[in-house]
Amino acid sequence: MNIKRCRQYSVFLENRVGALAEVCTIIADRKINLHAICAIDTIEESILRIVPEAGSEIGRLLDQAGFRSIESEVLLVELVNQPGATGDLATRLSQAGININYVYASVHPQCQQATLVLRVGDIDQALAVLQGEGA
Repeated sequence: MNIKRCRQYSVFLENRVGALAEVCTIIADRKINLHAICAIDTIEESILRIVPEAGSEIGRLLDQAGFRSIESEVLLVELVNQPGATGDLATRLSQAGININYVYASVHPQCQQATLVLRVGDIDQALAVLQGEGA
């Protein structure tokens, strides 16, 4: 299992045609690669969560373009793409008393690895548990 700390940006977008395209254009124009992306809609706005490659200035770029965003730290976890892998990870964290605030993931059916983004209550403890250093 490969695990790393990453910066995630939660971007608040109006529920309107073209909002996602605007954000993606800002990112693409700067040639910034995204490790993960997830959008969740609410009645009046959507929350777009993005995990860019390290060293990007997405927060500043979004702010300059007038988008409201919140930066947070998440874990980017690569798991073997097999039944039960996410459940095993969740069980390990649960047994250590670590809350998973949310998770989103992506995998192509023919790939060997799945990528999960985890927002947890205690990132340092979660890293220790998942890397086999704590319980």
